[in-house]
Amino acid sequence: MTARGHRGPALRGRWMAAAARRVFSSESFALLVEPAIADLQHEKSGRLAERMDAYRTVWIGMAAACDHGVARRVRAFVRDNELVTLTGLALLHAVHSLWMVVLLLGLDGRVHLGRVISSRLADLPSPGVLAAASVLALYGGSVLVTHLSKRAAAASSIVRIVE
Repeated sequence: MTARGHRGPALRGRWMAAAARRVFSSESFALLVEPAIADLQHEKSGRLAERMDAYRTVWIGMAAACDHGVARRVRAFVRDNELVTLTGLALLHAVHSLWMVVLLLGLDGRVHLGRVISSRLADLPSPGVLAAASVLALYGGSVLVTHLSKRAAAASSIVRIVE
């Protein structure tokens, strides 16, 4: 495993490209999303602001690539991948909870959120480790729920043996 911030630029945006290929039409992907991802992969700066600008460009390209069929393709993609749905719900909950904490801490101005957040970010593992851990936890939860629902269904079924 490579150190944080030193991985090759060709690895950046691969997950975005994989999802975008399934969601957007081939023409929209080739004209709007793929060039933005290529720019992201070409970006060699280690500065956070420049990397965030490159990611912002990809998201703008994705927003511009939305056509009349994107909603249908997204529904099919989510329907076929339960893990995507679980991940999306977990991320939605995390963002909502974080926003509530930000509102509670920052309303009176006594807590300087910039310093608190920057000191905590230095202690976090790399984003890849966090993403992999969250996906594994969601997959494990999905397996557990499936196992428990099958077990409950088997226990509640009425089977009569007729001789």
